[in-house]
Amino acid sequence: FASRNPQRSQDCHATVAAKNGTVEMKEVFSRLPKAIWFFALAGAILNFGTAALRLGNFLPTPRLIDFSAFYASSWALRIGKSPYALPASFLDDLVARTGMPLTPPPIYNPPIWPILTYPFAFLSYTPAAFLWIATNLTMLVVVTFLLTDIARVRDWKQRSIFFFLVLTFGPVFLDLSIGQNSTFLLLMATIAGWSLHRTTRHAEPIAAMAVALAVGAKLFPLFWSGAFFLLRRWRLFALTVLTTTGLFALSFLLFPDESLDYVTVQ
Repeated sequence: FASRNPQRSQDCHATVAAKNGTVEMKEVFSRLPKAIWFFALAGAILNFGTAALRLGNFLPTPRLIDFSAFYASSWALRIGKSPYALPASFLDDLVARTGMPLTPPPIYNPPIWPILTYPFAFLSYTPAAFLWIATNLTMLVVVTFLLTDIARVRDWKQRSIFFFLVLTFGPVFLDLSIGQNSTFLLLMATIAGWSLHRTTRHAEPIAAMAVALAVGAKLFPLFWSGAFFLLRRWRLFALTVLTTTGLFALSFLLFPDESLDYVTVQ
């Protein structure tokens, strides 16, 4: 039967594996002491309560202070200005022109980051901020899917529960409410880790690119490549260093003056 219908056989195996995973999870939950459920409920109330307190940051106009900085820096790139140490006159004009509810602070991210957020500068602030929130929620969905896949949790009900727990987790929701790029870093770290479990030829380039993009958002993920070194994944380590170097070289070729400002103006 399997030889005549290989695809159907694979589907059957996947279904059986998913059901077995669900049964195993139910058995684990059934063995937990009742006191654990009390603490779990208290944690859930704390999670949801903390998230509810910050809902005012999103409506009617999102007051995302970090995103406002990314938005202003991308706007500066769009009109040919350096995204670093923006003058007060430019910021005042930007607030008046785009309807920003606050004056954006300066950015300290590498020049790759305002390039990545460049598309948001083609919208006025409010739709750009809501699009940023939607983008972050989408990234959290992908993160939850990949992490539960690594944990072999394939039941969609359980995945939905995990997603809402991740979404309302204090640090995650705080980052959402100020428009930080930590969700992007989390996604890149998850993609890199998930790729390490793959044996396809594309796994290592995907992991290397994920780390390189994370370094483009903030410099500290450069240390992530050290994990590849410690794991003796020499090819992946070299590929990550080369990809990161190439990405920064490309940003310098596209925006040489702005890239120099990142080093000299900060």
